This record gives sequence, C-alpha cells and structure tokens, in this order.
Amino acid sequence: MRNIQGDPLFVDSGSDDYRLQEGSPCTDAGAFLTRATGSGTGAEIITVGDTSYFTDGMGIIEGDTIRIGRDAEAKSVRILDATHLKLDRWVTWQAGAAVSLPYVGEASDLGALEHRGK
Repeated sequence: MRNIQGDPLFVDSGSDDYRLQEGSPCTDAGAFLTRATGSGTGAEIITVGDTSYFTDGMGIIEGDTIRIGRDAEAKSVRILDATHLKLDRWVTWQAGAAVSLPYVGEASDLGALEHRGK
C-alpha cells in the first residue's frame, strides 16, 4: 500500500461536498479489494482471496455488483464461504484478476465517492 499525503482536492469540503475535483491525486489511486485465485468461465463459483468485502444482500437487498478484471461485472448471488462467490451471470476471468466494486477509470478512487468526470 502506498500512502498519499496532500490536498485531496475536494470540490468544497467547507460545504460538505467531498466529491473529487478533476486532477485529484485520489483519482484512480485505490487498491483492489481482492483477486481471483484461479481462472474460470461461466455463471459459476469464483474463488477469491477474501469475500468479506462484499455482500450478497442476505435475502434483504440485492447483492453487490462486482467487477472482475477490466471488463466483467456480475452480481454476487451468494457468498458461499470466506473465498467463494456464486455469480448471477456468465463471465470469464483469469487467475490474479482484480476483484472489486465497480469503478470508473484504471482503479477505484480513494474516498467515499467515485469521481465520474472522466
């Protein structure tokens, strides 16, 4: 992990507007939550390093949409255990593929909101 020290360039923190301005050092600076531990394809179980970053909604709400690699997105239908997620659609992934919540750009932004001005 790397630490970024400096002005995050919030739009207006004095008015509680913590969106990031264009050019913020926090844009695309986030780390991926986990990685796929094997390759696969299908609407099947994906094995990841740690499922605790995600929710399947526990029968109350919809599960998280997750991004696998650069392009694939699916919903987490069920969290089976600490390393296995059951997906809702057909996807293909490679071992080591980044698994995260959806983001815009090269990686997630640091902070509560994803910068959408790209």
